[in-house]
Amino acid sequence: MDKTKRVAYSGISAALAVISLYLGLISFKGKITFLSLASYILAIPIIVSNIYTGFLVSVASDILSFF
Repeated sequence: MDKTKRVAYSGISAALAVISLYLGLISFKGKITFLSLASYILAIPIIVSNIYTGFLVSVASDILSFF
């Protein structure tokens, strides 16, 4: 896979994971739904690219979720 596509998929999936985490924070009934959606979103870079990219996306979304 091309490096630019890998970076694009990684950035989009990190952003969607952070959005899903914040939606799980403000939602009362759908908390488990949004949290599981965030974990499924983090699997996209592993499927598309490799495990190292998936690990970096996971670390990036963890760091971004603190802010």
